[in-house]
Amino acid sequence: MGMSKQQEEAIKNLAKKYNINLEGKSPYRFNTRMMIEKHNSLPENIHLKAFNAFNLKKQIDTTKEWGMDIYRENLEIAELIKLLSDSIQEKSKLNISTTIKGIKREVNISSFSSIRIHLWYLANTILEDVQDGLYQYEFDMLFKEKLSDGHPDLYRNYTEVYSEEELSKIIQYEKNQVYKVQKNSKKRFAIMLQRLVESYREDNVFDTTKKTIGTYEACFLYDSLDVLGVIQADLSANNQDKYEYIKKELRK
Repeated sequence: MGMSKQQEEAIKNLAKKYNINLEGKSPYRFNTRMMIEKHNSLPENIHLKAFNAFNLKKQIDTTKEWGMDIYRENLEIAELIKLLSDSIQEKSKLNISTTIKGIKREVNISSFSSIRIHLWYLANTILEDVQDGLYQYEFDMLFKEKLSDGHPDLYRNYTEVYSEEELSKIIQYEKNQVYKVQKNSKKRFAIMLQRLVESYREDNVFDTTKKTIGTYEACFLYDSLDVLGVIQADLSANNQDKYEYIKKELRK
């Protein structure tokens, strides 16, 4: 769930109040450059939407099994791609099963069925979409382009597929990410805050001439997180109190 329009406007107004330039300035970090070049995204919108990580994950309880589902999505898709790829190469039958109201239901897909190829391309396409530049940043991969000449029209909306080497890196990376979240569930707010500050500094939204975060930058984060309902602001807190709160979280 992303921010509402009201929340976006409130954070923009806070940026003006605390003299924070949400546009930042070039040179931007790799992921920001890719978002600008591939999706024609505006730097201000990229930096504003970085707060969506808090808005989404503040509702997730990682101590419960269902609470980890959001973090496992990329891993599950990558493992599905690997399964489908192996099934296609080995020309093996594919079984899809589920349990609904205590009753197991199953569909068997023959080794001759073209649906396996479509599922494989579809899973690759979905993973390329949801990772949104992460793997290009982590592994220096090229973005996957839409399939073109040499493929039937029915396939043209699919993207190029991940190689076995790329898929192996992705699966190991995503397993590590899930492990880190499980291990650091109590610290995940601090981790997300650290990542936001790091990205803001890399994109020159925050002042990089300082060794640490500035007072107005901390106040901007504190009030913005209050707008999102991630924290409950102390109405009596002054700028120094807000600074100390954010600094304490960043030290964790």
